[in-house]
Amino acid sequence: MTSPSDDFDRAAAVRQARRLGPQGVIGIVFTLVGVPLLVAGAVWASLVAPTYLSSASTRGIVVDSVAYGTGGDRSHRITVAYTVDGREYRYTPTGSQDPAPSVGDTVTVHYEPDDPGKARLGGAAGVVEWVGPGVLLLLGVVFGGLGIGFSVWKWRRRKRDLAIVDTGDRLAAAVESVHTERVSDSEGGSKTVWSLVARYDDPLTGATYRFTHRYSGVPGVTPPPGTPVTVFADRVDRGKYVIAIW
Repeated sequence: MTSPSDDFDRAAAVRQARRLGPQGVIGIVFTLVGVPLLVAGAVWASLVAPTYLSSASTRGIVVDSVAYGTGGDRSHRITVAYTVDGREYRYTPTGSQDPAPSVGDTVTVHYEPDDPGKARLGGAAGVVEWVGPGVLLLLGVVFGGLGIGFSVWKWRRRKRDLAIVDTGDRLAAAVESVHTERVSDSEGGSKTVWSLVARYDDPLTGATYRFTHRYSGVPGVTPPPGTPVTVFADRVDRGKYVIAIW
């Protein structure tokens, strides 16, 4: 039969095991950013690819080139004229190029046979057609991959911690200290992290174990040293544990 305090400790430990934590937040945010980027890049690529997959192509002539930027940042947006079945079409690709073909240069133009006005540039000049979808796909893979990776790690960690609460050793530890420390953040600044250290002296082996709980913000209650606190620890590896604290 369990006592109310046992139920309270177990509930507190389960709450800690299920806590989202920084890694869980990062996983969710990166996934929410990465997946839409990946989908947008795939959709954009699917709009570009069919024109290249068609068998229709012809030679076009660069008839206009507009320069943007200055110095080493200068790039160009070109306009290409091409003729299909005696009718002239003009196409200006999305994006800018550097280096770019000069006015009068010939380039390969891929077009859709049923609608020659829908065109894409081929060869080196056509690389610009893939910059947009390529960037979105790359960002989607990076952010989505990191997001899924963090999410999977957090899911496995939560599963492990819940198993420890169910089957691990229940240790009667005590608060040794509650302190703050300054740690560097990703932007080069620093922030204050609150940490609680619980100590357990094993009466059988004489070994001393210390368990650390880091708060996600400023703790509402900071228990004084000596306050009893329950720790659920793995029976083999004491480095795997959950502290029963709200």
